[in-house]
Amino acid sequence: MKKHIIKITALIFPLAFLIPMNANAADRYYTADMGDYSAVYYLDENSGAVITEIKSEMTEIVIPSEIDGFKVTGIDKYTFFENTEIKSVTLPESLESIGDYAFSGCLAISDMVIPENVNSIGKGCFMSCTGLENIKINGSIKEIPENCFASCTKLLCADIPFSVTDIGDKAFFGCTSLKDIALHKNITNLSDGCLGAYYDARLNSIAYRDDFTVYAEKNSAAESYASEKSLSFHEIIKGDINGDSIIDSGDASSILAEYSRLSAKSPSKFQPFQRIAADMDDDFLISSTDASEVLKIYARSQTGNK
Repeated sequence: MKKHIIKITALIFPLAFLIPMNANAADRYYTADMGDYSAVYYLDENSGAVITEIKSEMTEIVIPSEIDGFKVTGIDKYTFFENTEIKSVTLPESLESIGDYAFSGCLAISDMVIPENVNSIGKGCFMSCTGLENIKINGSIKEIPENCFASCTKLLCADIPFSVTDIGDKAFFGCTSLKDIALHKNITNLSDGCLGAYYDARLNSIAYRDDFTVYAEKNSAAESYASEKSLSFHEIIKGDINGDSIIDSGDASSILAEYSRLSAKSPSKFQPFQRIAADMDDDFLISSTDASEVLKIYARSQTGNK
């Protein structure tokens, strides 16, 4: 497969150009003693605590849902910027937003889970987190913003939630360990260089990889992106949970099993492409209704009806 090349004049991923300052309209900051560490925060217009700095020598930080009686709703821009010692940050379920470059340059973080109440993450949020291997986004974010995971060279899996409609410029640029990604058809905008792209120093250009696969439905924006950038494309067929191109009772059973796990608040066992294939009614949920639709398709195939 040929490489798709775009000539560029400069790249802006080195972190040195960023200034880790938390300039806010808030005119008062508070410091809370959290026992093992102290947290600096301010209150937003809704009296939610927005953390701007963590003062600690610890390498593992658990942020509570409340500080001094205020619900923790935000991680401000640059809060953990270039903290090369920290290995993990557990975010509270109360969290609603994460600011620009909040974790950029955190080289030792390997896994990150974004809580389900998060509705926005900032540009460059995890840029150059070179130790990051897995990212799980449970939130209701609409966009994976520009440079969000750029240069996360160890990233192996990116699970994109159904709420996302846009993937910004160079969002996953230079993620050389990421071999594939599953995208649902609700994603209507994919910016240049957002997937499967890297900087080819020999050509002084952006190139698109021969070994990157986009999993998506036919006639989707993701398929168009793959075609334009000469990336490999693998079709997701609704109802085909195990990827064998056959829709049968086994696929329905798999959906029911996953539905039971999710209803019991147990971890999902589905891969990202399986969740897309299982969502038969396009309501961005996995339910018994989806299993019933698969069984109907299977029954029609057995009787020769379409």
